[in-house]
Amino acid sequence: MFKNSFGFWRILPFSIREKLESPNRYEARKEIKDILKNFKNRRISILDAGAGDCFAEKFFNGYEYVAMDIEKNKESQRDLDVIGSIEKI
Repeated sequence: MFKNSFGFWRILPFSIREKLESPNRYEARKEIKDILKNFKNRRISILDAGAGDCFAEKFFNGYEYVAMDIEKNKESQRDLDVIGSIEKI
């Protein structure tokens, strides 16, 4: 929508761009932060099943993060830890 008007898009704060570009990811980020508030003093591992481009990894700093998907996403900058079906774990 606004991406084509490059100048305007660049001056928008990232949080606004994120809401416009990917509202589902914005909501997921809010939910992840709320959930992690309960685990600050616990050691947990995160399995990101259906990790795709591993966008959620940045929200899990300090936690063991395992990225899994059915196949490698060519757009991802990160290699998957597990390739396969969640149903076959």
